[in-house]
Amino acid sequence: MKALYALAFCVALTAAHTWPLASNPAVHSRADTSDYNLNVWAVDWVARTLPVDPLHLFDANIFYPQRLTLAYSEPLILQGVLAMPATWLGASPVLSFNLVLLAGFALSAWAMAWLVARDTGSWVAGLVAGSAVAFNAHNLMRLPHIQALHLELLPIVFVAIDRLLTTRRWPWAVLVGAGVALQATASIYLLIFTAWAAVCAWLARMPEWCGRLRETAGWTAVAGVVCATLLLPVLWPYWELSRTAGMTRSLAETTQCAAGWTDYFYTGSRVHFDWWSARFRASADANFPGIVVTALALSGVALGGYRDPRTRTWAAVVAGSVALSMLPLLPGFAWLHSHVPAIGAIRCYSRAGQMALVGMAVLAGYGTARVLGAALRAAGGSAALAAEGGPSLPSPRGARPRGVALGILLLALVNLEATRAPMWYSDFTGIPAIYDRLRDEPNAVAIEMPFYSGRMILGNSRYLVAATRHRKPLVNGYSGFQPRGYDDMGSTLRGFPSEKALDIMRSLGVTHVVVHRGTGQMQRRRDLIAAQPALQLLDERDGIAIFRLR
Repeated sequence: MKALYALAFCVALTAAHTWPLASNPAVHSRADTSDYNLNVWAVDWVARTLPVDPLHLFDANIFYPQRLTLAYSEPLILQGVLAMPATWLGASPVLSFNLVLLAGFALSAWAMAWLVARDTGSWVAGLVAGSAVAFNAHNLMRLPHIQALHLELLPIVFVAIDRLLTTRRWPWAVLVGAGVALQATASIYLLIFTAWAAVCAWLARMPEWCGRLRETAGWTAVAGVVCATLLLPVLWPYWELSRTAGMTRSLAETTQCAAGWTDYFYTGSRVHFDWWSARFRASADANFPGIVVTALALSGVALGGYRDPRTRTWAAVVAGSVALSMLPLLPGFAWLHSHVPAIGAIRCYSRAGQMALVGMAVLAGYGTARVLGAALRAAGGSAALAAEGGPSLPSPRGARPRGVALGILLLALVNLEATRAPMWYSDFTGIPAIYDRLRDEPNAVAIEMPFYSGRMILGNSRYLVAATRHRKPLVNGYSGFQPRGYDDMGSTLRGFPSEKALDIMRSLGVTHVVVHRGTGQMQRRRDLIAAQPALQLLDERDGIAIFRLR
């Protein structure tokens, strides 16, 4: 029952921290950002395609005629699965996305609260940790990046590691590998950060396994094989694109997006931003853990936590994740980038700071339990918490209410310090109904004009949201990568409706051209488009015209 109450509390916290999103999730959106539009499209694509055509999940309908285009960015498989009920019940792609976004916050907070409550015996401590995991500076600055907001599967990994080392039973090694794989379905970034955090945790517990190296090697092999087997269908498209399309991040990209010391002082919190943190806004990411969280984490260690292997585990996760976030700036990174293929898989190493914040949050939860225990003992109450072994002893009158009040105060302070609400959102007014005409055209291949490429490629992101309505192959695209030659093709297509532009369209198999006549470029060429005999007008509404290309 306590777990259900905790879940309800996490849902309420989610609504508060993201307010006013929960008041109207069908309308409020961040469609003003290209990454939001990309992720809305990706979640919808997975939700609709995975149940009916899983073998072609990665052959998404952007950047036509390229293959495996879902792998140009994050796959968002976990998020797509969570969106299935709403999507198949007829919810708009924005409503489905927003519900999954809210679920990510609530489930991440609740799952980590459960983990800490399991370790300490205190749900108050758990909720402090869960709040700091879900509603921290990093997450609240990245609402469009739904891939970063689903951490609810992390506890599987760390509970399995703990149980493996305490029971020495092989099934827990299987669960370690499965947990990393499951978390990776939310994000390739989280695959790397979770796996690295697991390595740090394992090293922190070295005294428990270093005397059994053969057995430890077996556990490691089992976890690795299970993880690789489960992830093979997800990782194969990325490997194939890296091999055939050169889809890796350059040394310059990864170096530019590394964390510096300022990242760990940057936050969008209303308490800190205007007062002092705004000066660090040039940082790659917001990774400030918060004053209260930091104080609680340090208090937990000072109150004897350094003797606890779980505390050492999460301290190692913090240290290792901070180091990983700064890796591109460390000596030897250029050599690693050249010789280790996985190093070029991600661009923003600064985002490893998110895992450091997770570690700080768990340590703060442990610290909360120890602070509450110390307060009760000082009041002549409980002699021990579950985290320290032994049952709780009766408390004198007034001791427990004071402990409850202190716990509520700490929980309130952690959440108040992180608050950014009320958030700003733009209104989603729906996808124009004219796209139904394109949807009903058999074997259609579409291109939208104006066509954006180069530095302007993010202009295509709004076309991706429209693609969730017509679901036809689309030449336009926006993602973390783009096909070779895309910019050169875009330069020619900017001459539309020239014969060269039309010839490129025909060579790509385009059958329908969607023209946004209200844009400056298309408005100026309205007469040229109308006079082009190769374009047959099929429908025009609200400034959008659909032509058949002959």
